Amino acid sequence: MLSAINSSNLLAFDSLDSAMAAWSQVGRCACNSTVVATVASSEYAPALLKLGASAKEFGFPCVLVQPMDPEALIRAPVPATLLLLPVPQPALLPRRQWCGTLNRYGSRRAQLFRVRLWREVLQRGLDLLAVDATLRLRASPLPHLHHLVASLPGRPVDVLGAQPGWIFNKAFKTTAMWLR
Repeated sequence: MLSAINSSNLLAFDSLDSAMAAWSQVGRCACNSTVVATVASSEYAPALLKLGASAKEFGFPCVLVQPMDPEALIRAPVPATLLLLPVPQPALLPRRQWCGTLNRYGSRRAQLFRVRLWREVLQRGLDLLAVDATLRLRASPLPHLHHLVASLPGRPVDVLGAQPGWIFNKAFKTTAMWLR
């Protein structure tokens, strides 16, 4: 269980009420009804700080971060550019039969967290720009995304994605994906 600390710079969760309070703040990270979100384990803390700073530079007040475990939480003070969400309980764990190696296990586990995060954001009526924690924004992606969606009249677009070097025989990996 995490300790109960709640200030403008740090949010940790010790109850269902405090976890629900974190989810109620998701909208504050939106820019034009889109939030940037990522999933991360503890080794990605430095990358998260850079992602948060780059997102803020292009109009996103903060990045939603779904930690994969309590150890993934950034130590105080957490910058305002990151909104840490509660670690799901019970733990999201893939069945071992789907994971031949430790690397695959971690990847499959991250996918479970990603899909849960996507569902939670979308059911709150927000659009989602889901990105790898290691990405940096170099410009606002929203004008390009909105142009792509508008350029297909009569054909509703709800998912746009990008994967450098995408090949169908590779495991599904989200580098950047916009969902609504």
